[in-house]
Amino acid sequence: MKRTAKHDGVTGGSKPSIADASSGVSPTGGLKRSNNTRVPSAVRRGSLFRLVLLAMALATLVVWSPFYFDRDPIATVSQFLPQQMLQQLPQSNTSAAYSAKSLLSRPLPSTATIHLPSQPLPTCANTIVMAYYNVKSKFKPESYRGWMKNSLSLHDCMVLYVQPDLVPVMQSLRVHAADKTVIVAMNLNNLPLADLHRHNSEFWQNQLDIDREKARHQSFHLFWIWLSKTWWVRTTITHNWFQSDFFLYSDIGCFRNGKYNDRQLIRRDKIDSLLPRDKVVWMAHRAPNAPPTPLWNDKFTQKQHYFHSGSQGAAWKQAWIQYHDAFATMVDAFLAANLFIGEDQCVLQGTCQANPKFCAYVPFDQVADNNYFGLRHVLHVGGDYNFWYMPPSKQEEAANWLPSR
Repeated sequence: MKRTAKHDGVTGGSKPSIADASSGVSPTGGLKRSNNTRVPSAVRRGSLFRLVLLAMALATLVVWSPFYFDRDPIATVSQFLPQQMLQQLPQSNTSAAYSAKSLLSRPLPSTATIHLPSQPLPTCANTIVMAYYNVKSKFKPESYRGWMKNSLSLHDCMVLYVQPDLVPVMQSLRVHAADKTVIVAMNLNNLPLADLHRHNSEFWQNQLDIDREKARHQSFHLFWIWLSKTWWVRTTITHNWFQSDFFLYSDIGCFRNGKYNDRQLIRRDKIDSLLPRDKVVWMAHRAPNAPPTPLWNDKFTQKQHYFHSGSQGAAWKQAWIQYHDAFATMVDAFLAANLFIGEDQCVLQGTCQANPKFCAYVPFDQVADNNYFGLRHVLHVGGDYNFWYMPPSKQEEAANWLPSR
């Protein structure tokens, strides 16, 4: 029998305290008068008017102070943008509670259901994180079903994030490793960035409309999924059902043939002395050549600067935590600069460029595997690689765009 735990998503916290305003001191310092001096009515009315204004100001502070102290995302990132971009920034119509930084800090929603195996969970050195939602996308659902048979055949411990009606499908594909599988069922519209804008449908429809691959991507829901990758890893680290210290995010469609079927993918004896401990490792699907700025997404006319494969990322947990926080900041920076955020790989790449100490790349020509999905080969076989890091000149340039970390 399966154990099913309903997640408690209630969070704590209190509103900022407001100092007692009933001191009796007027905003002008008070009126000096003796007991037998009559104050003209015009002066009394003016003093009363100022007291009313003070009361209104205090009331406004009480209502808006939580948003003020959290800071508006536009104000937060605009100080790091070049002067010519400041004139193009949109007027913020969201509170800081709707910034990517805030939304991607959310815990699992209370509506999420965590499906645990009936037997006690084992302790695993590694956890693989995957997700699948049946939305319009680049490929048909039938293709994904075939690829899932490959990826879910692995014997690694896994945490899967899926829409509720797909739980039985995932369980059937993980029957060989049921004790190593946690399935988190949550609705698509509960993904954190679904709330990125107060006018969600208009905002996200506009993102799809300006997507140069709109005909291929078909739905803005796909953007919600792509931009949730680091949040899924961060959430998995928070719960850490398998007590792991190493985590791989993998697109569920990365295994398009049976080469790795029925294997333990991640072999710690191959990677413990190979991978840097303080960085998330990604594939560079072409020769790395960073663009002039982290706030860049022109992969069509400047293809030479587009090299980040977001299909798989691997790291120890502290490296993931710092990268996830930086990614959330980068999403807000893209928005403040009026840049399209639907291409997650550009945002992921920009995060690495703005925070060069957080990432390492495996050049595609050093891996005997697919140039986008080759990280699986590194984790399984090991080897000798010349990892690519942000060169010093690019680090200095990035420091002018976003805060150093």
